[in-house]
Amino acid sequence: MADVLSRVLIASRVALLVGLASVGTGLLLGGGAGLVAGYAGGWADTGLMLITDMLFAFPAVPLALALAAILGPGLFNVILAISTANPG
Repeated sequence: MADVLSRVLIASRVALLVGLASVGTGLLLGGGAGLVAGYAGGWADTGLMLITDMLFAFPAVPLALALAAILGPGLFNVILAISTANPG
């Protein structure tokens, strides 16, 4: 029983790292884009909204899988793919 518990605890460290890092990265990317769109307005707002609309047009899970396949293996690439695929 302790062997299973130790595996679950070790796996939960990686899962929490991916979850928290992807939410933080998404917050930074989305917050930064929102600040730029709100401050600049005009063409910057329109361009960023078009990019956001394109991201919302695709389902999040297949988009994250495609981005992870394009970026290649690695924990950082998975975090980047998840945070990019879930803008909202």
